[in-house]
Amino acid sequence: MYKGFKTYRHYVNARLHTYSRGITGDDTALRENVAGILKERGVEGNSVKLLTDQEAELLLKEFGRMLQKIYKNQEVIDKIIGNERMMTVNQRACILKLARYKFSWQPPATFSFILEVFPKYREKLTPWEIKNSKLRKLYSLITCEDADLIIKKLDKIQERNFSKKADKKNEQI
Repeated sequence: MYKGFKTYRHYVNARLHTYSRGITGDDTALRENVAGILKERGVEGNSVKLLTDQEAELLLKEFGRMLQKIYKNQEVIDKIIGNERMMTVNQRACILKLARYKFSWQPPATFSFILEVFPKYREKLTPWEIKNSKLRKLYSLITCEDADLIIKKLDKIQERNFSKKADKKNEQI
C-alpha cells in the first residue's frame, strides 16, 4: 500500500518521527505528546506503538499543522534577516548539466561565469576559494532567484550557439 512500509500504521509512525524532527530537531516533541496522550488513558510509556490508529492520525495532523506554521514563520524570519531561499538541488543539477555537459566547461570556467554574472558573491568568498575555483562554496551562496537567472543566461548561450551552428550548416549547403 505505502511503498517501503508494511502497513499504513508503519507509514504514520515514520511520518510522526519525521515531523517531530522537523519541529524540535529530535524526537522530543513526539515523546512528550505521546506520553501526554497515554497518560490521559492511564497507560505508562511514550512509544508511538502504544497509540491507537485514531490517536496516531490525529497527532500526525496536529504535527503537520505545527510544521506548516514553523515553515511560514521561518520564511518571514528569513525575509526580515535577509536570508533568502537557497538554490535547489534541481537548479544546481541544471547548471551543471548545461555548463559541464552541453558546453564542456571545466569547473574554473563555470566558476568564472557565475562570478561574472554575480560579482557580489566574490566579496563573500575567501581569496583561496576564488583562486581554487571552489564551486561547492559558491553554490552554497547562490539564491533561488539568482540560480534562475544563471540558468536563463546559460540557455541563451545554448540557443545562440545552436543558431550559429545552424547558420554554418546552411552556408555549407
